[in-house]
Formats: sequence, C-alpha cells, structure tokens
Amino acid sequence: MRVELSVANNLGRERVQSARSSQSERAYRQILLFISPAGCISDAMTAAIEREFSWVSVMHVSEPQMACAKFDGDVQLVIVDYSLLDAFKIHCDKLSETHPGASTAIMTATRLDQVDQVSHIIESPAICGILPSNVNLDIWLSIIRIMLKGGEYFPHTVFQRVQPPETTDRSMLVEPSPYRLGPQAQRSRMMNELTPRELEVLDKVAQGDQNKNIAFKLGLSEHTIKIHLHNIIQKLGVHNRTEAAAKYFDYRRKNNEVHADEANGEEDTHDGREHDQS
Repeated sequence: MRVELSVANNLGRERVQSARSSQSERAYRQILLFISPAGCISDAMTAAIEREFSWVSVMHVSEPQMACAKFDGDVQLVIVDYSLLDAFKIHCDKLSETHPGASTAIMTATRLDQVDQVSHIIESPAICGILPSNVNLDIWLSIIRIMLKGGEYFPHTVFQRVQPPETTDRSMLVEPSPYRLGPQAQRSRMMNELTPRELEVLDKVAQGDQNKNIAFKLGLSEHTIKIHLHNIIQKLGVHNRTEAAAKYFDYRRKNNEVHADEANGEEDTHDGREHDQS
C-alpha cells in the first residue's frame, strides 16, 4: 500500500513539474500577433503555425487598439489584415512603443490597387512585407518563416498595375498591328520581369534539379526556393514548374536563334565590305 502511495505521489509530482515546465516554456515563447476580424485565422492555421515554429505562440485580437496591450511574451511579428489597415495607421505609433522589437506585415487575399496605399506600405520602415492569404499552407508558412527571421517579402502579384478604364472613344485605343508585341518580345518581357536570383532558380529547375539540390547549390534554404518558384510561376503565367521550365527552354532557344541570325548578318556584312574593297 505504501509503495502504491509512493508511486502515486511521484507521478503527481512529475505531472505538476511537467505542467509548470510547459507553462514556463510557453511564457518564454515569442508571440506572433494577428490583428484581424474574428474567424479570419482558424484554429487549424494557429496550430499549423505553432507546430512549424516551436518558439512561437499565436495570439489574436480583432482591433488594432487591442494590440497595444502588454502580453506575456515579447511580440516578434504583427500581421494586420488589410481590411483594418486604416485603423492600424491610427494606432501604429502606440503599437511600436509597446512592442519595439516587433516587425509588421500586411495580410491580404487581393491586389493593392490604390497607389497611395501601395506607397505607404512599401515606404513604411515598420512594415516588413505582405502575406498573401490565398496561397497554399506550405507557401504561407514559408513566407511567415522569412518574416520571423527578420526578412521581407513583397509578392509580385500584389502590385499588379491597375487596368485603365474602358473607353468607347476609338481614337484612344492603341493601333494593334504595328505596335503589338510579337511572341518573342512577349517572352522576353516576361523573362525580364524575373529577378537575377529567380532566373538562377529557374535555370536549375530547367536542368531537372529538385528544391533541396537548388537550395544547396545557391546557398539558400529550401523554403526560400519555394518562395522564388511561387513568384516565377506567377510572373510567367504558368501553372507549375514543368511549364515554367518549358517556357525557359523556349525563350533560350529563340534567343539563340536570334543571336545566330545576328552573327550571320554581321559575317555577310563583313564579307560584302571585303568584296567591295577588292
């Protein structure tokens, strides 16, 4: 009987110590704070974040002024829903004073089509990027990882140029035939939108390398490679890495043909000059 009581007491002490340890560990976690309407961040999304980033606790408030309160841990990252951006601006200074070490990102599922809003977000030193909420979970977590590590992320698709309003005045329309870009010019324009790093990644994809190998060769994390691939696919208007590689090969083949034609033209010109001189 005494043995059973001793075992029970030991188990009880272990459970209390485990609970205290868990509470202590949670208290020392960094806080990722969402400022968004109720229901915007589901329990499943919260669980996915805390599972992916063991040092992070997710907290949620529905209004910017509520974020100006003190929390149990240090706030590392504040993610503000785009619908609350105007209200956030009012409390931005106070929030910075309360959480001086926190970075801020804007979360949105749509493009930003107001020039002044885009300028405010890009130029603000307090904002480290934009988190698209219409991407798959893997990409979403990869972007959050970049921000938690002190990086910035501004997706290309968020800043699509606003289309001009339709007009019935035919004189305002661009003449199609002489000014329309041909296929080669269109391919070049799309490739020119890629950054040097994205071109490096695309070249490795075209060679058949997997993300892990590309990350090793370029000295980047696999998560960063996924982000680059996401941007490449969006910019090229394709659906997957295979289509992106096919466009890259087509672009290089056409480029090589153009360069070959130019080289042949220069040789013909040179031969013609020699013939004239003789």
